[in-house]
Amino acid sequence: MSHPLQATASFSASEFREICTRATFDCCKWDPQIGDHPAMADFSLLLNPSDWRFISLCAEALSTETLAAESELLARPDLHHHLGLPASVLKALRHEGAPSAPLVRIMRFDFHYTQWGWRISEVNSDVPGGLIEASGFSALMAGRLHGDATMAGNPIKVYTAELAKSLPPDGRVALVHATSYTDDRQMMQFLAQNLANQRIESLFVSPEHIHWRDGLAFVPSHKSAEPVDGLIRFFPAEWITGLHKKLNSYYYFRAARTPQSNPGTAILTQSKRFPLVWDSLATPLPYWRELLPHTCGPRWNLLRQGYILKPTLGRVGEGICMPDVTTSQEMAAIRRCIFFRPKDWIAQRRFQVLPVETPHGMMYPCLGVYTIAGRAAGIYGRIAPAALTDFNALDISVLIPSSRDLEIPESEACVQHV
Repeated sequence: MSHPLQATASFSASEFREICTRATFDCCKWDPQIGDHPAMADFSLLLNPSDWRFISLCAEALSTETLAAESELLARPDLHHHLGLPASVLKALRHEGAPSAPLVRIMRFDFHYTQWGWRISEVNSDVPGGLIEASGFSALMAGRLHGDATMAGNPIKVYTAELAKSLPPDGRVALVHATSYTDDRQMMQFLAQNLANQRIESLFVSPEHIHWRDGLAFVPSHKSAEPVDGLIRFFPAEWITGLHKKLNSYYYFRAARTPQSNPGTAILTQSKRFPLVWDSLATPLPYWRELLPHTCGPRWNLLRQGYILKPTLGRVGEGICMPDVTTSQEMAAIRRCIFFRPKDWIAQRRFQVLPVETPHGMMYPCLGVYTIAGRAAGIYGRIAPAALTDFNALDISVLIPSSRDLEIPESEACVQHV
C-alpha cells in the first residue's frame, strides 16, 4: 500500500533554530522544548493533494454528523448516563432553559493512515488545541520550502474571520482559559493577536472572572459595564462544572444568551463513549461508523483480542493502555481503575498506523484536521517514534506539495467511498 505522506529532509541546525525563535516570539510558542529536546520536528510531512481532499471531505461530513448527534443527544437525557460524564456535568446538561447560544464551532478530527486506509481515533469537539502549530509554525516551515509546498489551510485565520462575521464591529470577547497553564495561555495570546487584526478586543480571563446576569456574561474587572459579545472557551467542560457553584457554570451548557465557542454541550461528543449510544439515535452516522474503529465497553480481556483501552475524557493521549507501549506498572494501575470505575473507560479496536521514513528513523504520524463552521480549515500534525500520539509526540508541519518534483503516490484510501 503506497503511503500518502512523505518526509522532507531536516533543516540545518541554524535554520531550524531561527524557525523556533520566530515561533516563540512571533507565534507565542512559549514551550518549544520537551525536556531537553525540541517539541517541534525539524522536517515537514508532505501529504498527497488527493488524500488531503479526501480526508477534508470526510472531516466536513463528520462535523455535520457530530453536530446533528449533539443536538439529538441534548434532548435525550436518558442516554447521558452511557457517556461516562461526571455528575456535575449531567446536572448542568439537565438545567432548565434552551441550549446556550453557540458562536463559531471548531473541532479537530484525528486521522491516521492505517492498514485499512484512513481512519480516525477521536474527535476533539470541546476545546481543540494546536492552533499555534497548525498555523504559525506550519507557515514558518512552508516559507522555507520556497513555494514547493503550501499549507493545507490556516485555521487561525479562518477561525478569526468567522468570529468577526458573527460578532458586532469592534466587538469584545472573553478568552476563558486556565490562566496558570502556559500551553493554554500561549494559544489564547496567539488567538488574541489574530483577533486584533479583525478589530476584536480580547479579555484574558479564567472562569472565575465571568459573572452571569440573566444569561449574559460580564467581566466586572474590565472598564466596560456592558456584557461581552462572546465567549471563547479553552477550558474543558468537565473542569468548568467542578468549580464553585456560585459561578453558575450551568450557563456554559444551558440558558446563556452570550454566544460561546464552543458551548459546553460539546462534551456529549467529546466523550469517547459516544459510539455506545449510536444505535439509540435517529441521526445517521455513516462516516463515523466507517472511519472510527469498533468501540465498546471496557473489558480487560479485550487487550488480547486486538483492542486498546482509553479514558472516557482523556486528552493528548494520556492514560491509553496499549500492551506493547504501556508499561506494566501503568497497566496495573489502569486495570484497577477500570475495575472500580468502568464508565471512565472504553475499548477501541486497535489499528496499525503505517509509519513514515523520516530523517530520524521510522515514525508514526497523526493528522488533526480542523473543521471551523463546518468546513475543513487545516491540519495539526504530530509524529512519534511509537504508535501512540501522546504528550511526547513532536509537533510537525503537514504541507501539500505544489511542485511536480515532490509528487507523492495517491493512496488507495483516497479513492474509496465511505
